[in-house]
Order: sequence, then C-alpha cells, then structure tokens
Amino acid sequence: MIEIKERQNLDEMATVCQKSDGYGIIIQIYSKDHGKIGDKRSPAHAHLFDTGLNELGEFVLTYDAPKNPPDVVWYRTKNPPEGYAAKIVKWSRGFTKFKLNNWAFALQVWEAFHPR
Repeated sequence: MIEIKERQNLDEMATVCQKSDGYGIIIQIYSKDHGKIGDKRSPAHAHLFDTGLNELGEFVLTYDAPKNPPDVVWYRTKNPPEGYAAKIVKWSRGFTKFKLNNWAFALQVWEAFHPR
C-alpha cells in the first residue's frame, strides 16, 4: 500500500491542438498557469506554437469562441504573429475526433486544470 503524506501540485500540460490536426498550429494549456474564464485581469489562456514548437504567444480563452481574427484576444503577446489569429479562428470552429467543439474542449481542459 502506498501512503501519500504530502500534497504536491502537479505541473501538467494538455495539447488541445496538435500538428497532426492540420491547422498549422499547436495549442497547449498548462495547469501551472493561473486565471479564470471571464476574468479580464487574470484570464484563462492558452499557449500558441508553430508546428516547429516555437512559442508564438498566448491568447485568452473566452466564453465565446472568436468568429473573426480581430476577435482573438492576445494575452502577454506584444506582437501577435500575423496570420495566426485566422488559424485560431479556424481551429475554434473545428471538432475533436470525439466530435467535441475544439473551443469548448479547450475551456473544459482549462476548468479541469483549474477547478473553482
């Protein structure tokens, strides 16, 4: 029998969009990040990478998915990479292999990592 005497915080990461999904981007959510969906000062957010795993920036996970590239809210990203907001919008409209909307899935992953 294993007995756990200390509580440890796990540092987990979930990839909600991967190279093989065909959107030309990789999107990851980290458990170590802080924030809440809908909080303007400390928002829920995801990390954006190109397919070579170069981090390009972060964007806010809002209740409603972005409908157009200007709707993407960048977070801690001074110079958002051109053309990537359109890729985020395209991804947000898609579905996982289990037929879950990608944006809704990302919100569920955030909530799983950051329970209220």
